Amino acid sequence: MLSTLSIVIAGITAYVGLFHISIFFHDRSRKDSIFFSLFCFSNAVYAVFSFFYYGEASQPGAVAWQYGMSLIVPLITISLLWFTLLFIGQKSRRVSWLITAFYGAYYPVAIILDPSCVRDAGRMSVRIFDFPGGIDVRYYDAAPGILTYLLYAVHIFLFIYLIILTIRSLGDGRKEAKPLAAVLAVLILSFAYDVLVGRGVFDGVYFMGYTCFMAVLIINRSLSMKIVGGASALHSMEESEERYRAIFENRGTATGIVDRESTVLLCNERFEELSGYSKAEIEGKMKWTDFIYQEDAERLRSNKTFLQDGNVFQFECRLNSRSEGEKYIQVNSSYIQGKGLYVVSLNDITDRRTAQLMLLQKNLDLKAANEELEVTNEEFEAQNEELAAAYTELESREKQYRDIFNMATDSLFIYDEKGLIALANPTACETYGYTAEELKDMEISRLVHTDYRHLFSEFMDSMRKNETYRGNAMDIRKDGTTLYTEVRGYWITYMGKPHILSVVRDITERKRAEDLVVQSEKMMTVGGLAAGMAHEINNPLSVIIQGIQAALNRISPGSEKNREVAAGVGIDLNKLEQYLEERHINVYFRGMQEAAARAAKIVSSMLNFSRSGSTRISTSLHGIINESIGMAEKDYSFEKKYDFKHISIKKDLDESIGDILCVPEEIEQVFLNILKNAAAAMSENQAEEYTPEIIITTRREQGHVVITIGDNGPGMDEKVKKRVFEPFFTTKSPGSGTGLGLSVSYFIITSNHHGTIEVESESGRGTIFTVKLPLGAE
Repeated sequence: MLSTLSIVIAGITAYVGLFHISIFFHDRSRKDSIFFSLFCFSNAVYAVFSFFYYGEASQPGAVAWQYGMSLIVPLITISLLWFTLLFIGQKSRRVSWLITAFYGAYYPVAIILDPSCVRDAGRMSVRIFDFPGGIDVRYYDAAPGILTYLLYAVHIFLFIYLIILTIRSLGDGRKEAKPLAAVLAVLILSFAYDVLVGRGVFDGVYFMGYTCFMAVLIINRSLSMKIVGGASALHSMEESEERYRAIFENRGTATGIVDRESTVLLCNERFEELSGYSKAEIEGKMKWTDFIYQEDAERLRSNKTFLQDGNVFQFECRLNSRSEGEKYIQVNSSYIQGKGLYVVSLNDITDRRTAQLMLLQKNLDLKAANEELEVTNEEFEAQNEELAAAYTELESREKQYRDIFNMATDSLFIYDEKGLIALANPTACETYGYTAEELKDMEISRLVHTDYRHLFSEFMDSMRKNETYRGNAMDIRKDGTTLYTEVRGYWITYMGKPHILSVVRDITERKRAEDLVVQSEKMMTVGGLAAGMAHEINNPLSVIIQGIQAALNRISPGSEKNREVAAGVGIDLNKLEQYLEERHINVYFRGMQEAAARAAKIVSSMLNFSRSGSTRISTSLHGIINESIGMAEKDYSFEKKYDFKHISIKKDLDESIGDILCVPEEIEQVFLNILKNAAAAMSENQAEEYTPEIIITTRREQGHVVITIGDNGPGMDEKVKKRVFEPFFTTKSPGSGTGLGLSVSYFIITSNHHGTIEVESESGRGTIFTVKLPLGAE
């Protein structure tokens, strides 16, 4: 049971090590994480060896496991040493390298020499631990060899060295040293363990062998808090970066944001110029003290007020510029409250220092030098006042422009020359259905409908030629729906780089209204033409129909008058009828009758374009809808194409809607035409898993009643949708339809009932007809 505890500790310790080694691979600057991971893995291996050691029943096996444990201990110790140096920010001293060299030499010596130099199997002891409850733990313990005693001596020296470093760090106010002090206090228990075992005292010391596990937990907590704290500091810095970036970059003094270890997290262009290094080389990788001479850096670190919370620090030293050589600078640092960061300004005073040296060499009048210095200070104060005023003005303008950007009713996009979106306003997010985070770095072309991508390419070409662009397009939302837009483009400067500002206005409703006007004018023109043609065709068609019928009546043997006249001229009508049947002349007559009847039906439909409609009466809208559904289910010719009873009909009707003023038969005709077209379209899909469905809804809307009839059929493309209400336009096969059903429906709704009828459809997404009628008496 007690040995099992070692495996549990090994698993936890190895997991902690894996976590921190992943931290190192994520951020290579955290070298303390890699040494802490090594510390964890070493302890995990030690715990596994302990598991086998305490459970080993044979003497040779116990000696082998104890030998392995002795080889792991130096690795634990050396990883703790280097972790401590990196964690508290101490530079590697000569003592650290000497200790490391000893441990490096220990392994080959221990392997080359006899194993008894590590653990002497000839001096074997049997250790017995008595635990409450009658539990005894018995294991073999080989006496330490000469190398192990030497290792103990180095361990003691190392711990004294670590204690001294920790005490110094605590004296310097470094908070990181507090958990290390706790770790060292815990690890002293391991020495107590060895002393007690050496004196033959075994009871109660078993658990002291797991003090390293306690050290792992303490260090893990402190290191994790440091990582989280650093991430939080960087996050806070990023939040304020945008607000102060402009003023920060334009400041005439080399300025940087540094952490407690003096690492430069952010610097301006003047800092680059002064140091001779680029931002990519500096930020997050170099300390600002790396740029000053070593003796000046040592003098700076000896000053205990340097980088202390709440202190404003000023210091003069020499800077080694990669591009300009030695320069004199004045360092000013101040603490950023609540952030754990500092603002460090490096003011180039080389000219001033040179002037001072020249003044000293030439023994100029001290009063003149003081007056010049006062003038310089006044100019510096004036510059600071101008800087503060400029910052206030910049902040005010930034807020003003941001408010305009955020409150604009049009969609605004800012994107670079590659089309990657940098910023979008709330209206754009709402219009297109994306969040601001989703739009950031998205290609702007993804919002343009595929049929209009060529116009977007023309837009980008115009912008690259520095031409202001204005045009129309069709865009697509996140949910796949489309909208018509009016687009204008301008070049602007954003974050110091050229970007394109697109002002996008949603003109879907305006486009729909324009299309409705064009459609109405076209339908009125075509309808008038069709009605005129119907009047001209109707009279000769009537003569044809009546003539065919009269001819059939005159040759019918069933009429006595026909038989008398036929007998007078020597004709047998029965023989004549037989002849007509044998030569299929009667078939021609019947075909002529059917064709004439079809033409008469078309003429009747065409005449509807010129009729003003019958008298409107107050009728139940929902009653008309139900009657239309019933008629569709009973229509014989319709059933030949599709069994309407197999269609799922769903209704969502507003029961508060009562009667409307209309011609019931005409409205029924409209609904029946739409239902027939929907069923015919859905009949094209013969898949077994497909369930045809029609959804009918009604609702009130500003003095009107709105009826929608939608299906889940194949839908229609843009070209078909534009012509769907035109007379004689049909997508059915020849002879299957006249192409007048929807055009007549259009005139019934618009001309006879002063309403509107619209269609919404896309290929593969079904079709929805929307009919809007004025409300009548209820």
